[in-house]
Amino acid sequence: MKVTGIIAEYNPFHNGHKAFLDAVKSDGGTVSAVMSECFVQRGETASLRPGARTLCALKNGVDLVLALPVTFAVSSAENFAFGGVSVLSSCGVFDALAFGSECGDSRLLEDCADALLQPGFDKALLSELKSGISYPAARQNALSKKYGDVFSPVLSSPNDTLAVEYIKAAKKLSFKPEFKAVKRIGALHDSLGGEGDIRSASEIRTLFGAEFSRFVPENVFEIYESEVRENKAPVDFSKLEGAMLYALRNMTQNDFKCLSDVSEGLDGRIYAAVREGKSLKEILESSKTKRYTYSRLKRILLCAFLGISADMKKAGVPYIRVLGFTKKGEELLREMKRKASLPVVTNYGDIKKLGEKERQYYELESRVRDIFSLAEPVPDICGTLMTDKIIKL
Repeated sequence: MKVTGIIAEYNPFHNGHKAFLDAVKSDGGTVSAVMSECFVQRGETASLRPGARTLCALKNGVDLVLALPVTFAVSSAENFAFGGVSVLSSCGVFDALAFGSECGDSRLLEDCADALLQPGFDKALLSELKSGISYPAARQNALSKKYGDVFSPVLSSPNDTLAVEYIKAAKKLSFKPEFKAVKRIGALHDSLGGEGDIRSASEIRTLFGAEFSRFVPENVFEIYESEVRENKAPVDFSKLEGAMLYALRNMTQNDFKCLSDVSEGLDGRIYAAVREGKSLKEILESSKTKRYTYSRLKRILLCAFLGISADMKKAGVPYIRVLGFTKKGEELLREMKRKASLPVVTNYGDIKKLGEKERQYYELESRVRDIFSLAEPVPDICGTLMTDKIIKL
């Protein structure tokens, strides 16, 4: 039976995710998701606690949920994809890698990935970057000069772009699953509006409450309501702003220089913006240029706040941490424990048996969970990562 891996944020889980999973499971088999936990790629808190989002996934077609390590979760698309695919590759059980796509053409996406991996492409990309344009624009230009416009629609579409990064990561890791592009339906990524009951996660996050019930499966809305009753939702990133400003104002320019994605004087620009800005919005607006997007800057500031350095982001995936499973997923987990090339972590006791580097990484993830809790309506005590139970459905 085919075992398919996917990489997701489920921020929040919505009808589009359900349709995607139905398509992936149409020929049977087992599906596992590598999921971001507390913070997401856009440089903010996730909309619901990791446990609640894990439960949403398990109730709607995912059989096994694994954690995407935080250093990859708050990274660029390339590093986000590499982290997720690294987890799947290390499990030793996956036959296929599925992803949403605007074009739905796996062959075209793989051709684009191969073009980006060609020797000499990095040199062409660097030449474009010297003009001061953003990374996505520079990559588009470099590809167009060699291949014409054949890949332009792919790299202009957010899901296709991420799909290409998944394929690139698999090739770099010598991981050879079947690539399954599932054509996206409904609203585009990060768009507002649309027809029917499928909308983008960005729009749904603005509708938290009764208004968004039609855009998520009924069981997801029930989970959301339960989180609200328990004073665990909605999670509000703005509640962390004061703490972030305090942390940023205590940093030196050299501290910013040690962060990932900071280059060519950006450390000085951010440092000056922090000294003059009275809010995160002001800091971002002062730091932004045509080369550095808001998303990239938000991730940089978030990593500064969380204490995630460039060196931490360069380290590989330390272990495979399990968040939840169904009965079918439990069978897959047993097989994974036999075949995985990394330690499989199901509880804090497993961490105690690992090496110093792995334990230090777990301590980072535990601190991040404690910080995330401060954005909940009523924060938890510290150390909840160590006491959390795996969700079994």
